[in-house]
Parts: sequence; C-alpha cells; structure tokens
Amino acid sequence: MKKICLLAGTTEGRKIAEVLRGQPISVQVHVATGYGESLIRPGENLHLFAGRLSEGEMEQLVGTETFDLV
Repeated sequence: MKKICLLAGTTEGRKIAEVLRGQPISVQVHVATGYGESLIRPGENLHLFAGRLSEGEMEQLVGTETFDLV
C-alpha cells in the first residue's frame, strides 16, 4: 500500500484529505492545531496528528518514515 504524508493547511489540506479519504493508500495528515484537526473527517486510511512541527521535527518525520509522497 502506498503511503503519503500530508502537511496540511486549514483549507487546502482539508480538501486534499477529502479526496484521499477512502482511497487504497495510507495517509498521515499533520495539522498545526486542534481546530485544523476538527475540520478533517476521520477515515480508515487517514491518520490525523495535531501540533505544530518544527523544521527539525519535519526533517525527522520524513527521514525516519518511508513515504511514497510528501
């Protein structure tokens, strides 16, 4: 199964997550705030994470996980 990391803004990230929900891919959706998280409906293939990531944390995320697309 393909794996995507979506670093989501409030509007465009939500729209992209809507398109990806239910697709045969695994999606990690990272939003900065709880409010942003509340705007994205959960899905079996969507894994939501709320909290601002520093530049170093983003580097660590994409360096330790195996994503097909970020």
